[in-house]
Amino acid sequence: MYIAICIMLCGLVIGRMTRHIGLFRHFEKLVLPSILLLLFLLGAGIGGNSKIMEALPKLGMSAFLITLAGMAGSILCTWLITPFILKKTGKRQMNK
Repeated sequence: MYIAICIMLCGLVIGRMTRHIGLFRHFEKLVLPSILLLLFLLGAGIGGNSKIMEALPKLGMSAFLITLAGMAGSILCTWLITPFILKKTGKRQMNK
């Protein structure tokens, strides 16, 4: 996990240093397809692992509840923070 975070931070630093050159500007179109491919490969790897597939019924409800709690927390934080961000940037909320 630390390796992934370090790689991401290195990419962030390199992107920040080269933003005026526009070196990586064309890579933006590749980000979403790359993430989708990695998610597909992760799913294929999990699906091919018999130990994980056997434990899935036991892990399924826990994973679902953790996911649900994470989503609820993210939505709540976004809902609480958005007015402060809009006030700071001077943007108004759109009509609903």
